[in-house]
Amino acid sequence: MNSEVASAVGLDATDAEALGSFLTGVDSFVSAVPYWLNPGITAVAIRARACMCDLGGNTDLVLEQLKLDEAAAEADIAIVPDCGQVPGMGTSLSVYAMSMLDRTDHLFMWDGGNDQHPRPPFTYISTFHVAGLTNEYYGEAIFLRDGKVVRVPTFLREDYEEVEFPAPIGTMEAFIAGGGTSTAPWTFEGKVQTFQNKTLRWKGHFEQWKFIIDTGLMDLKPVLVNGQPVVPRDVLHACVGPKITAGPDDRDFVIITIRARGPDLKGHRQSAIVGLANDAVIIVEVTGSNVHPEGGPDLRIWYTAFEIWISWTATPVRSATVIWESVVRRSAGSAMTLPSSRTSPSCNTPALSA
Repeated sequence: MNSEVASAVGLDATDAEALGSFLTGVDSFVSAVPYWLNPGITAVAIRARACMCDLGGNTDLVLEQLKLDEAAAEADIAIVPDCGQVPGMGTSLSVYAMSMLDRTDHLFMWDGGNDQHPRPPFTYISTFHVAGLTNEYYGEAIFLRDGKVVRVPTFLREDYEEVEFPAPIGTMEAFIAGGGTSTAPWTFEGKVQTFQNKTLRWKGHFEQWKFIIDTGLMDLKPVLVNGQPVVPRDVLHACVGPKITAGPDDRDFVIITIRARGPDLKGHRQSAIVGLANDAVIIVEVTGSNVHPEGGPDLRIWYTAFEIWISWTATPVRSATVIWESVVRRSAGSAMTLPSSRTSPSCNTPALSA
């Protein structure tokens, strides 16, 4: 770029004094450190009067950060946790999908970052700290179901699905992992009946990691090994982490797909699908049987992500579009047959199409 736009500084993020000194005079910053460090960094940011956003990933810790809201207001700064892919972009796209409907009753999200060229035995690369991955896989997810906030265990077989994408992607599996909805279930409570997300991975990932969970290798309670206390998850991180961490030549890709459903003002069914792929194209489909007499798609518009973010009144961009067309299959069943409207026959077995 022929100009100096950034400089590197070595800093221990757990050293509150050093961090506070560094942040003094900083207007705003992004915290991209492992999730468990963010509450402490939040407290330092407030004292330094520096606005902060982070990539988050652990809802319980985000709730602790939100307890500092009054202190942040007194410091006249903003603290915005959970601004990553999911949680973060997924929630923003969910709100965008909701804005297209007269009323939204159900919100479904599927997302994942995966290896473009999956290799055995893991067929997965991690572009973030391995502890962030195990944090998502072990524990509970927070959803809205039947209008109530619920905690749902991760890696349940009954929540497993397979999702078909166009070539060259093909079949991916979807399952429940934690942290993806952040605090949105509480925000949406009383407004929508369903809000949930599932993680997308190459086939085989679910069984592999469920086995790891079932063996106890993600437990945090120490066990005795040759008379020495050892935390199983620490062993997992040390052994598996280096094998799945992305290298300089690895390339991943990201999918986020949102489906919003609800009635229009006349009680007719409507749906909106919003998708985000690596090339920053947002795919939008809005359907409503009250507009199209046969219940087919009455409006289909694609905008680039850039146009959405800067609030342009954009012209549909069809030539540069990647069209995601996916059908959810239950693990015990075959591919669903979509009706002519290309919408799901029920909210419990949603079909994605765009």
